[in-house]
Amino acid sequence: MASSDPTSLADVRARIDAVDADLVRLLADRESPVRAAAASKADADAVRAPDRVQQVITSVRERASAAGLSPAVAEAVWRAMIAAFIDLELDQRARTEPGKTSAGLPEPDVARVRSWCEARVPERVRDQIRVECDVAPRHLTVVECRPPWKADAGAEWTRFPVARMRYTKASRTWSLYWRDRDLRFHHYDRVAPTDDIGELLAELDRDPTAVFWG
Repeated sequence: MASSDPTSLADVRARIDAVDADLVRLLADRESPVRAAAASKADADAVRAPDRVQQVITSVRERASAAGLSPAVAEAVWRAMIAAFIDLELDQRARTEPGKTSAGLPEPDVARVRSWCEARVPERVRDQIRVECDVAPRHLTVVECRPPWKADAGAEWTRFPVARMRYTKASRTWSLYWRDRDLRFHHYDRVAPTDDIGELLAELDRDPTAVFWG
């Protein structure tokens, strides 16, 4: 056995801790350009950029295979990391552009969706899960939020998109979209476009195909 090889469980854990420390430094290096990129993106769709996400994942899987790392493990790690940075960018936009994103959407409908999101989770468990509404110029996104999974994971909650409602100003109607595993949204054709956003919220409550809440 080479002298650099760990000889006990404590040695193995120390080696893992050292690698983790390097990863934290690299993630900090990654965060800076991510924040810079967020400032130049037009809207939340540009932040989520599913085509770019898939491009990154494809590249990571190839590099993982060449390096002797399981491509499946690499993909799972990168998807989690990308989702966390997307949440960071969206939060940054919300903080730096308050009120800007709701322009063009009917304010009563925005308020109705926000009230629906708040009412979906009983107050007694809101320290464990929340449902919120992200507002963009042309759509609303229902987001499931969960707290950090361990105490030292930071204060940021994980935000996971559940459904999207797009507004067509010309016809004054709303359409419902569901999200796939690559964060791409697809039209939900079981409900026709409608001027009553309550119909879309009712369908989200029913979720007859389990495509929204699982």
